[in-house]
Amino acid sequence: VAQPELAAFLRRLDAEFDPPLSTRTDIGDYATKMIAKATLAVARQGDQLVGVVAAYCNDTSSKIAYMTYLGVAPEARGGGLGGRLVAEMIRLATQQGMRSLDLQTDADREAASRKAAREAQQAYAGVMNGLAQISALDAAVDAGQNAVKGNQAGYKLGIKVNFDVLNAQQQLYTARR
Repeated sequence: VAQPELAAFLRRLDAEFDPPLSTRTDIGDYATKMIAKATLAVARQGDQLVGVVAAYCNDTSSKIAYMTYLGVAPEARGGGLGGRLVAEMIRLATQQGMRSLDLQTDADREAASRKAAREAQQAYAGVMNGLAQISALDAAVDAGQNAVKGNQAGYKLGIKVNFDVLNAQQQLYTARR
């Protein structure tokens, strides 16, 4: 995303912050900082920017990423876009070696903060579940390969019949799918 487009998006949602973002920082400078230092995930409808999430994934000692901005345009709300953006940020932060994603918000936005935190936890759990499934499938393929090798060796020695080898190969094929 280019700086002018991000700055325009931030200005568009400015009044929804309490107090407005523009009363705390220069929006153009903030957009420049986000692009330079944050990991961004964006959503578009056509060519229009309708969602942005930003997190700083630079705390390599604690491996904590800090999500500092989540904004969804009014016309894109109600369909779970915010949750999908948070899930994408979790994926990006995990790719960068982060183990946790902390949400930083103003105290005045407590309800939104709780909702985003819940969605972030659910998305994180989904990512971790997916990683566990990948590990389990890798282990199944390894076990299948070992079973095929063992049955082939047993067949050569006359201990196993051809059916055992074919069965092990079928199980390996199933594990690979």
